[in-house]
Amino acid sequence: QEMINQVSDDLIIILENFPIVSLRFNKSIQAAKIQEMKTFVQDEKANVFLKIREKLDQGDFSPSVLQQLQNEIQVFTQFLEDQALENSRLEIRDPYEKLSHLTFPPWMVQVGIRTQPSKLYTRVRVSKEATFTGGSKQKVNIPSDQILTLTLDDGTLPNVIVITGQPGMGKSAGFKLLLEQFLQIQCPQIHTSAVDVKAKKTVNSSPSLSVTQKELPCVTIHCANSKSTSRDQGNLQSTHKSFETHSYKGLDAFEYVMYTECRNHRICSIEDWFKHFLPNTPKNIGISQIQLKDILLKKKMLVLIDSYEEHNDKSRDLIHEMMYLPQNCRVVISTRPEYTEEVNAMIPLHKTKINLLLHGITAEYREEFISKVIDLFPDLNAEKKFQAKEKLLTKLSGLQHMLGEHLNTPLTLLLLVLLWIKFPQAFNNLTTLTGLYDELKKQMKQSLIYKLVDTKKFSLNEVKRKVEMFLEFLDQISFECIKKQEFELHPLTIEHLKIKSEDLSLPPELVLSTFLNAKLGMNGSEVIVIYNFFHRNMQAFSAACHITKKLAEKQNDSEDYISSILSTGKSEEIWLQYYDVLQHITGCITIKYNFLMEKYATKITKYVKLQEGIDPDVRKYNLDPILSLVVHSKNNEFMCGAVAEWLDAFYIRDMWYEVTDASLSTLPHILNHTVPANLDITVKLSSQNNCHLLPAIDCITKRNITVALFLWDYEEDDEIIEKFLQSDCSAELVRYGGHLSAGVIQKLGEDLPYLQSLELHLNCEETLPALVETLPHLASLYHLNVTLHCDVQSLPLPSCLPKLTYNGNNLYLLICTSTSLANTQVHWAADMIQQLTPTSRDRNVDGLELLNTQLDDVGIQEFLNSLQSRGICVTDDDYGGIIVHSSVHINKKKLAQFSSQAKTKGLGRFDHVKIPAE
Repeated sequence: QEMINQVSDDLIIILENFPIVSLRFNKSIQAAKIQEMKTFVQDEKANVFLKIREKLDQGDFSPSVLQQLQNEIQVFTQFLEDQALENSRLEIRDPYEKLSHLTFPPWMVQVGIRTQPSKLYTRVRVSKEATFTGGSKQKVNIPSDQILTLTLDDGTLPNVIVITGQPGMGKSAGFKLLLEQFLQIQCPQIHTSAVDVKAKKTVNSSPSLSVTQKELPCVTIHCANSKSTSRDQGNLQSTHKSFETHSYKGLDAFEYVMYTECRNHRICSIEDWFKHFLPNTPKNIGISQIQLKDILLKKKMLVLIDSYEEHNDKSRDLIHEMMYLPQNCRVVISTRPEYTEEVNAMIPLHKTKINLLLHGITAEYREEFISKVIDLFPDLNAEKKFQAKEKLLTKLSGLQHMLGEHLNTPLTLLLLVLLWIKFPQAFNNLTTLTGLYDELKKQMKQSLIYKLVDTKKFSLNEVKRKVEMFLEFLDQISFECIKKQEFELHPLTIEHLKIKSEDLSLPPELVLSTFLNAKLGMNGSEVIVIYNFFHRNMQAFSAACHITKKLAEKQNDSEDYISSILSTGKSEEIWLQYYDVLQHITGCITIKYNFLMEKYATKITKYVKLQEGIDPDVRKYNLDPILSLVVHSKNNEFMCGAVAEWLDAFYIRDMWYEVTDASLSTLPHILNHTVPANLDITVKLSSQNNCHLLPAIDCITKRNITVALFLWDYEEDDEIIEKFLQSDCSAELVRYGGHLSAGVIQKLGEDLPYLQSLELHLNCEETLPALVETLPHLASLYHLNVTLHCDVQSLPLPSCLPKLTYNGNNLYLLICTSTSLANTQVHWAADMIQQLTPTSRDRNVDGLELLNTQLDDVGIQEFLNSLQSRGICVTDDDYGGIIVHSSVHINKKKLAQFSSQAKTKGLGRFDHVKIPAE
């Protein structure tokens, strides 16, 4: 300070004695400028004093100085935090950008394809488990792009979101999309760059790409083809639907995303994560790793924990630590169903949570996904893409009954699309899941053979022999892995496969990326290629290939080789562990070794274990697991006979066998060998996608069988029911659920007097009056469930509707409006229920539901009051009560009040289901 004072004083003296050397300015102007410069010197001196950081004595701590210091500390701290956040985002950009890419197998084209998730990601069906006030549970569907904004019953966001899904359902792909969109929001300067490759000419003059063996063969492409003509683009607009890019709602509220894979064994703590992923940020801004961690963990952070089922001892410690992060850090963790309970047990009691279940790409989103995959092929013009999509959708409709829920698995659907585009002729003979995987395996093998022959290192026959030897080794490894419960390939297993490939003089990376799913993962902070099976079911298929080859080699032995190779002690353990393998053994025998079916059909069925279904009225067992063996055998007579023998031995008096869409095709063949007493058929597919129901019903009606039939989405119910109304029908239809026309409903009383349970979707104009007219003739009816569909634009006048004339045990009334029912319409809903409820039952019903509303707590309160004032009573048990489906959130306190009031008012148990807003 003394030095600065001296310098400034000297400068002012110089200015005061500054000679007038210019005649251009008069003396007053010269004096004014000198004064201006003196003021400038004084101001600068004051600014310099503010920046002096000398150690303060005790006497210097005056209030003004302390306030100044506090303000400066706040400014400095905020600047430091901003720098830490900005630098950490820049440093994490590169690994996240690499991890966010999706890769495709090299047999798809000459090389694999790498693309951004947003180019391909399609909305999947997600459900959450809603626990009602009465303790019952129900799955509620929610939009997959709204998982971050889902709230608990009290309106707060959960601390932890647990996402459960089978392999290939899109859990990791969803995380990749989150990473991509986080980079777009917080690091918009990121641009995707293509991997360097070298083009060369092949024998057939098609371009191929050479890469180093240490790299995964891939190239970045964009869905928009820059070479397409304006005509092509016009066709594209006129023939293709436009699909939105799905963005996660609520992601922009997070300042940072921390991502980890549970297989990563090099990161065992949060400090390790910062050391591996952000080693340079602390150096760049002059702070320690601990300070950086403290700064970022105070920010609004999203923590993504991918694939808990792949965890190890080290990564488990990291997961445990992440569960105890501050409340501002929300955690999303993905796992498989068998680990969901274990994950929930790790969540601290003070943390709130929500469990979500992935159902994959269901039928309503299938067209979008297929279109996006087809758009990845730049060599197809718009017209060809459209034709390929339409033909594939038609083909998949025919395969729906065969693949069932496997068709919802994004990875399976992706493989189907790739197979259709590259090898459409392979689709013609597909009838089983085993056939699909066998065809995929053939095409993978053929693609690899062509690539290896192009190198001119081997002859065609030599390449075929070497590839076949490697596949036999891979099949054996697949089986050994299932025996060890190794569904995620360990590094040592991958090393064995690479050594085998090298022993055969084959390039390991190319071979492994052909037959296994190669994706980018992490080893510490290093991005590496991770190999795994495309699907657990495909692993089971490879294991089955190994076993059936052994069976063929020992066909003359009397020994039950299946028992010796699968033996784990108890047969029920074999069924649980090898269920998929046994199905594919049946399929492989059918495709390659059909002569073995007579010997092994009974030996395969002896491991079958069925689980009893949950039904309060009847004892029911689902037959799909054992009938799937008949499906995979393509209705082989030996397998049909073996299954029939098993069913006869298993039968218990008054037991019902349940059959769904997946097994309908087998019924005519099974019924030629055995006739069960009671058959429950549940059909979820539409008539367009189900060509096996009519032949099955034709066969059933010719036999003395008691039948329960539920057709929820089948548009041609009348045609099915008419078969039970014919005079020569031997079967008895005792339970039915679905949609019927007024004409058929009127025939029920005359031709189906023994009908015991009826669940119908009705309209007010035709089918409701028809049912009211028919009910007096259904003397055996003890269960009636009516869903009444009404148009909000023209609500019917309740007093004009007929009353239900029903005296059976159970009555359930459901009202579904075309658009959400509002608070102002609750009195109309109560009037409808009053009008429909039979006076002979003292206005007592077993259950009431409003299926589509936007009722808030005021509307619900008014609805309960309206029901009470009209004398409506509802049974109070586990299956009765009132359920209101509303898009409006109701807090826990209000729900508890409504539950208490409902019981007091004689309305039974009250439940509220939160549904997505329209």
